[in-house]
Amino acid sequence: MKKKLFFGMNLVLLLLVAVFFLSQHTAAQMFPRFSDKAIHKINKNFIVTDKDILEVLRYNGKELPFDAEKGIFYLPLSMDDPDWEQGAITSGTKGCEITFLSDVEAQSKEELMANGTEIPFLAVSGNTYRQYALVITGLPVIEITTTEAPAEEDGEGRYHIRVLSTDSAEGVVESDARMHVRGNTSRTYPKKGYRLQLVKQTASGGETANKQKLLGMRKDDDWILYAMYNDGTKIRDKLSIDIWNAYGADNNDFKGKLGTDLTYVEVVWDGAYYGIYGLMEPVDAKQVNLKKDNGLHLSEYIYKRKQPSDLSLSNFEEESDTTIRAGFELKGSRESISLADWEPLRALIAWQEQDSDQAFAQEAETYVNIENTVDFWIFANLITGYDQLAKNVYYIARVENGAYRFYFAPWDMDLTFGYTSDPDFPWGTKYESYLYENYIWWEPGNRLMKTDAAGARTLAQERYASLRETVLTDEWFARELENLQHTVVDSGAFERDRARWPEGNHEGDYASLSAYTQKRLAWLDAFMSDIEAGLKNWE
Repeated sequence: MKKKLFFGMNLVLLLLVAVFFLSQHTAAQMFPRFSDKAIHKINKNFIVTDKDILEVLRYNGKELPFDAEKGIFYLPLSMDDPDWEQGAITSGTKGCEITFLSDVEAQSKEELMANGTEIPFLAVSGNTYRQYALVITGLPVIEITTTEAPAEEDGEGRYHIRVLSTDSAEGVVESDARMHVRGNTSRTYPKKGYRLQLVKQTASGGETANKQKLLGMRKDDDWILYAMYNDGTKIRDKLSIDIWNAYGADNNDFKGKLGTDLTYVEVVWDGAYYGIYGLMEPVDAKQVNLKKDNGLHLSEYIYKRKQPSDLSLSNFEEESDTTIRAGFELKGSRESISLADWEPLRALIAWQEQDSDQAFAQEAETYVNIENTVDFWIFANLITGYDQLAKNVYYIARVENGAYRFYFAPWDMDLTFGYTSDPDFPWGTKYESYLYENYIWWEPGNRLMKTDAAGARTLAQERYASLRETVLTDEWFARELENLQHTVVDSGAFERDRARWPEGNHEGDYASLSAYTQKRLAWLDAFMSDIEAGLKNWE
C-alpha cells in the first residue's frame, strides 16, 4: 500500500512539473526563457544538483560542444552579421528543459561574443536543476573525442572529430580520425600541434580515407591543427599565408597551389576547452598537383627544408634509405627510398653551390622556375622571414621539358614581421623591432639576384612595383591587419586561449605589428628601387 502511495505521489509530482514547464513556454525563441516568476519558483522550490543532468544541448538540431570541466557549451555564430540568426537552442536530453536567465536576444551579439560572456541558463529535470553557461564564439569549433589514446605522447591515437561552422545553415561534418603530435620545436610546447587523417570503416572491418571538405577549404582526409603557441598576436602565420596566396601560390601553369590555407578554429577535446588553432591544408602532392605519369617514367618530388643547415653538398650524406638528408625531408609515402629519389635535389644543390657565376646564371632556367623563385624571394623579404633562411621551405621538383625544375612554397611563418628565434627568451622567440631594415638571405633567390640570372633583378623590380600598386598596397595591409585582429580578438577566442594557456605568448601587441609592417614596406620600397646597391650593402 505504501509503495503504491509513494508511486502515486511521484507520478503526480512529475505531472505537475510537466504542466509547469508547458505553461512557461512562449513563442519560439532562439534562447528559450521562462518568466521571471517561474525562474524564481525554480530557485526557491527545486533542488540544486551538481550532476550533469543536461547531456546534450542543440542549436537547430546540432549538438553543441561541451566543456564539462566548466559546464560551458559553445555556439559558433557568424561575426559578419550583427543580427541574431534564425533558429532555436533546445535540450537534447529527454525530460530536461532549459531556460535562460535573461533576454539574450535583447543584448548585443557582437558584445557578448567579443567579451566572451558566459551566458547563464538553467537545466531543469524533475524537481532538480543545475546552472550551465553558453559561450558564443565567432570561430568554427572542432570537437575531438578520444576513442583510443596513443600508447606514447607522440604516438598515434584514434579519435572522433566533429566540425561545426559559424554558418548556422551548414551541417556538422563528422569523421573518425587518426591523429598524432607534429612539429619540430613546437612539439616541446605545452600546447601541441597535430596531424589528422580522417578515416572511415569499410564493410570488411578495415579502414580507408574519409575525404571531407572542411570550412571552405579543399576536400581531403589529411589536415593539420596548428597551435600558434609562441606568436603573441596569433595572426603572423595567417597574415603571411594570405600575402603569399594573394600573388604567389597560384602563379604557375600547372594549376597547383604552392602553399597552404589557414582557417581559425577553437578546439574542445574530451570535454575540455583546448584553445584557438589554425586548421590547415598540408603541402602535399595533391596540393601542388604533382603528375603521377609524366610520360617519362620520372617521379616528381617534394622536399621540405626541415633543419637549419647550409645548402651544401658537404652536408649531403650518401645514405639512400632515409627520408632525411642534408637537413631536408623527402615527403610522401613510398615503399622504398633510393639515391635516385634524392638526385633532383642533389643536382639543384650542386648547381647552387658551383663556383662559376656565369655557369650558374646560364643554367638558372634549367633548374628553377624564375618567376616562382623571384616571387618567393620577394615574399621572404616582405615578411622578414628569418625562419625561411635555412628551413621551412618546400622544394618541389617537377618534370618540365624532360628535366627537373624546382618551385618553392613557404611553411611555418610565425617567426616573421620582427619575431626571431632566441632560446634565451620565453617560447624560444623574441620581438626585435629593428629587423624591419634587414635583408633576408635565402640562397637560390639571393644568388639569382647577385648574378642577375635570366634578368631576375628587372623581373623582381617590375613584379614588386606591380604588387604594390595592385595587390599589396598600404591599404591592403592595413585592412588585412584590422580584419585578422578582429577575427582573433572580437571572436572572444584570444582571451579564452590566454586563460587556457597562461604560460603561452599573448602579448597582443597589434600596434607594434602594424608599425613594423609599415616600416618594412617603406624599407623594401627603397631596397627594390636599386637592388644592386641594396645587395652590396649586405655582402
